[in-house]
Amino acid sequence: MFRRCISCQADLGANESLERFPVGRRLAFDAAKGRLWVVCARCAQWNLSPLDERWEAIEEAERLFHDARKRVSTDEIGMARMADGTDLVRIGAPQRPELAAWRYGDRFRRRYYRHIALATGGSVALGGLVVGGVGLGAFTYGSYQLINAAWDTTVGAYRRLRVVARFQGDRDDERVVSLAHLRGVRIVPGGGAWPWALEVPSVAEDLPWGARLAAAPRKAEVTVLQHGEALRIAAALLPHINRSGGKSDDVRLAVGHLEGGDDFHSLAGTASRHAPARRKKREDESTPGRLAQLPASIRLALEMSLHEEDERRWLEGELYELEQRWREAEVIAGIADSLLVPAWVDERIRRR
Repeated sequence: MFRRCISCQADLGANESLERFPVGRRLAFDAAKGRLWVVCARCAQWNLSPLDERWEAIEEAERLFHDARKRVSTDEIGMARMADGTDLVRIGAPQRPELAAWRYGDRFRRRYYRHIALATGGSVALGGLVVGGVGLGAFTYGSYQLINAAWDTTVGAYRRLRVVARFQGDRDDERVVSLAHLRGVRIVPGGGAWPWALEVPSVAEDLPWGARLAAAPRKAEVTVLQHGEALRIAAALLPHINRSGGKSDDVRLAVGHLEGGDDFHSLAGTASRHAPARRKKREDESTPGRLAQLPASIRLALEMSLHEEDERRWLEGELYELEQRWREAEVIAGIADSLLVPAWVDERIRRR
């Protein structure tokens, strides 16, 4: 089995993903034509593997590609990343890049159970304090009120001071968004080709922390963000808005939105028109498009779709370059394989 690049002689490295072909950190394969390449990490040369080492490795690579969590495809080429960091590049008509529920299910369920555990733990701790105080004869209703008020004050201060996003305001000043501002974040209808915009409450970054503590989050200055900046801030805020995660049913419904063809822009357009089913105590919480008031399935779908878009943009930059190199390598492989190909090889390719 070869282990060095035919162009620069660099070590091709090793992988733990393909038991039948443990050479290389980036492998490209074309199951229809029976070809397997190892892509050199140093010079990006596509090294065609020997005929007798390909078949089982190609079948294994196809299976791993199909089961991969991180996968993206163009018209003729796809790429998937394995758990050990190995990249598989699949040549040919792409499989539909399905969004598997298990890819996100664990993440959101873990958040959900952590949220429940924290809420339960806080209640148990406060209950223990009450019972212990009563047992010692040192606890009164007034003491309970003091403890509860101190807890609320501490949590409120943390939420006002904990910054989760930064952006440049309309007056070119630096603005910060804290946890306390999240309830006021809204998706609103956009204009022209951009179907939505993001309304974000914030305070000036140079505002003293004492003033931040005193400022009422619902009276914070609101900035309307669009285009790339709106996407960037939405990506920063949604994991915090979705900090309580979701149950299995919520995740399944969220995946259904994406598998039905909805991307972030179409979901955001729907969210901008969505109003809470029940009227809230405060009128400002009943306005349409408030992210914190959206159904869990839509909130989770928004976060999923943003993650998919970010990953797709990152991978597609690599895919374009890979596709150009594949076309060059395909010409060379066609010549190499036609020089001395046994009849049984041609027959096997025809049967696939």
